[in-house]
Amino acid sequence: LDATADDPGGLALTYAWDLDGDGSFDDASGPTAVYVYGSAGDRLASVKVTDSHGAITTASQVVSAGDASGGLQATITEVSPAVFQVGDLVQFAGEGQDGTQLLAEAALQWDLVVQHCPIVDHCHPHVVQSFEGVAAGSFVAPEHGYPYYLELILRVTSADGRQATAVARLDPRTAEIAIASEPPGFPVALNQDATPTPRTATVVLGSQNTLTAPDLAGYTFTGWSDGGPQVRVLTVSQSVALTANYQRSV
Repeated sequence: LDATADDPGGLALTYAWDLDGDGSFDDASGPTAVYVYGSAGDRLASVKVTDSHGAITTASQVVSAGDASGGLQATITEVSPAVFQVGDLVQFAGEGQDGTQLLAEAALQWDLVVQHCPIVDHCHPHVVQSFEGVAAGSFVAPEHGYPYYLELILRVTSADGRQATAVARLDPRTAEIAIASEPPGFPVALNQDATPTPRTATVVLGSQNTLTAPDLAGYTFTGWSDGGPQVRVLTVSQSVALTANYQRSV
């Protein structure tokens, strides 16, 4: 496997590989990697590249150990948009080919998967939707607890049962919610996180987020900096800063 590339800014790059599909980038380092699988079949290999300023990008590709597909190939030809916000209509298309023969649509199966990553470099999948026997289609980008990304997986099956797989990754567009209180330090809740303020949370554009200014002994909630009820649902269209205002009770 080869991920050799030059950073456009000329920065030094480091590489970490997840070759056994366990979500941990601990199987190899360096721009190239070699891994021996214990059995033939399709595997998802991923690489994480970090530059000297701390910017990170990842990429994944299905590899065929032992060439179990026997020349069968799955190809995703379209995913648009590849960077999404909640509610976007995403169009996709693909094909399967066995040698020089294009497979019928009935041989194609798609799975839309949410990869939820509550811990850095440790993700777990949730299958959201499947599409059987189609070469193209669409779906509405789902909402999920951030951080997460989407995988669109195409599996093709030949008449004699061989399979090949292709995977496309879709990343979300994000925004920041900066939360404060006045006086500072109160545990204003964003969704289920009531960490004391001030703090900043990253959310996906288009997502709905519940903000709760708690009742506090000795203080009365007087309003948000932009108005709105004490418990409110915020649909995020851009980064925003909000303050929950209190005054001491008489």
